[in-house]
Amino acid sequence: MRIKTEKRGTWESASITVFLSICFVLTAALLLTVTEASRTAAERLYLQLALDSAMESLFSQYHRPLWENYRLLGLEYRDKEGLKEELSDFLRPYMESENLFPLELSEEKLRLSEELLLTEGISFEEEVLEYMKSSLPGSPFSYLGESAEEEEVLESLEEFSRLIEESIHLSPLQREYQLCGSDFFALETAFSDFSRLCENAEKRKKAADSELDSGYLQGFLWEAAELQDLLSELPDAAGLCREKAELLSEALQKTEADFEAGMAELSEEGQAILQEELRAYGGYLEESGRILSEIERLSELSASLSESVQEIMEEAESFLNELEEEEEGENEAEEAKERRISAFCREKLGEWRALSELSFREGGRRIRAENMKRLEKIPSLPEERLLFLSLPEGELLPGEEKLYPKDPPFRVASSDSPWELPLLGEYSLCYFHFWQSEASDQRPPSGSRECEIEYLLSGATDGKSALSESLKKLLALRESRNLFFLFQSSKKREEARDFARSSLCLGEGGENPALLSLLTIQVLSLWALTQAFSDLQTLLLGGRAALLPAEESWGSSPEILLRAGSRERNPNPREEASAPSYRDYLRALLFHAGLRDQSGINTRMLLCIERNLRSGVSESEEDFCITDCLYALQLDADSRSRHFFLDLSPVRAVSGRETETLFRPQARSYYKYKNDSQ
Repeated sequence: MRIKTEKRGTWESASITVFLSICFVLTAALLLTVTEASRTAAERLYLQLALDSAMESLFSQYHRPLWENYRLLGLEYRDKEGLKEELSDFLRPYMESENLFPLELSEEKLRLSEELLLTEGISFEEEVLEYMKSSLPGSPFSYLGESAEEEEVLESLEEFSRLIEESIHLSPLQREYQLCGSDFFALETAFSDFSRLCENAEKRKKAADSELDSGYLQGFLWEAAELQDLLSELPDAAGLCREKAELLSEALQKTEADFEAGMAELSEEGQAILQEELRAYGGYLEESGRILSEIERLSELSASLSESVQEIMEEAESFLNELEEEEEGENEAEEAKERRISAFCREKLGEWRALSELSFREGGRRIRAENMKRLEKIPSLPEERLLFLSLPEGELLPGEEKLYPKDPPFRVASSDSPWELPLLGEYSLCYFHFWQSEASDQRPPSGSRECEIEYLLSGATDGKSALSESLKKLLALRESRNLFFLFQSSKKREEARDFARSSLCLGEGGENPALLSLLTIQVLSLWALTQAFSDLQTLLLGGRAALLPAEESWGSSPEILLRAGSRERNPNPREEASAPSYRDYLRALLFHAGLRDQSGINTRMLLCIERNLRSGVSESEEDFCITDCLYALQLDADSRSRHFFLDLSPVRAVSGRETETLFRPQARSYYKYKNDSQ
């Protein structure tokens, strides 16, 4: 290319100007492209910022009563469309702002995915743990009346849980042995009834002898008839003895089979106790076998004796009939008549006295029935009068109103980590009500006065059943601990033996080794159960009960068995400051239940929360639903934008494009509550 210069009027070459023009265009295109790329990246960042900000604004509207009462963060909502509308409102200022990021984002381009509710997965548990860990950073936990580090707490609770588990297996077996005591009493009663029949038969036999000796045949016949009636009852009485012995044997066989099946769940101490009880019953059954043999002998003897008595009676009746006929025919002298009667009576008296005796020497009345009847009722007390005997006098029983659904509409999960169970249990004790006889600052923030902790443990639908089920577990634990102490204490065993000899045995029964041994075992077993009721009373009154009783502090005697079933409070061991309280026992029960089904406990906690917020906060919360509380959310957005620098008119003219170019930046935002504030 050549051009004419004005100065010289000549033509000169201008190729360098074209080159520079081309370079300038290329440089400008590069700069604009880099700038546009940077702006595009910044626009995507701007979109991400807008989404994150909108999500934070949305989740800042957490449910206030839920936080104030239970330190839980949850966003209550009704439907997805409402959430999208709120998010659109929070995003609108970003979309309408006049800047270098001309984004267009409609509500239809918002997608809500991966919704996570408080009632889904481990959301609830995760939030509780975050809060508890932040509220107790590095501080020792206070469990079981002692200050300890977390590892020590876990060891203590695991040991406590082991004892609870053992008591759960031991208590039914122990109750079976105690109920076998009812079969034992029934057998002894049958023995006593048989003995009484024999005694009465001998009395009638002697009375008939006396009438014969005096020559009064009519009196003899009356006494002999009474004797016949008693003799006719002996076979049935013998059959009843056999039946009661078989029932006792069958009950013991079943108990022994159950013991063998559950032996692995028991400690060596528990196994030793049950084996000792089994040996005592075995010795008694062996002795009862000898008694039954004697009963069989007397039952067979009664049949032959009855025949002999009947023959003598028929002869006496025939003699009297002859006398009456002779009186009608001729008038015999009274003196001669008396001689004939006397001679007949002397003859029959010899035959009568030759009859076998019904002497029942093996198993007579050996027990005090009135006291045994009192003891017989004790094993059934846990089922019949548990709440009555355990609750302090004057306290009203919890209601039977159905507070919670039998089948929850949801079920949350749990990580099932033993290391986290103590924190979950402590959260329960802090924010849910449990039975307490006196009002205190331990009331939960929600103001609930229901037996919520007991409900968490049992899952019962009403307060009365929940408290009863929890007390049954505590009763089993206290009974097993008391039982171990009593069986291992030689002093207490001697006290039980003396009580059995003086208060339960009659006459020779106190010197019968097998009977006395069995009664001693029964006294020890029932003593442990009766004292357990007193322990529950102490705990529910706000006192403490040592997990392992001590010799020097044990306060009761076997005489409390004669008062069992009344509301009279029994003496209790001396309380120690380090002994567990009712709250401590509940803590251990929560840990034990958590090892078995923490997800169920979590579910029930959420049901309690929902109920309490509906009924105890304000009328505005009557429709509160825990299943509508959002814990985490993922938001996806597809926006639309135009290129800024690439769409300048000169650029479009150079590039030859007639329309604006669009691109669709995308972003994703995920938000989850982080409950780390105190």
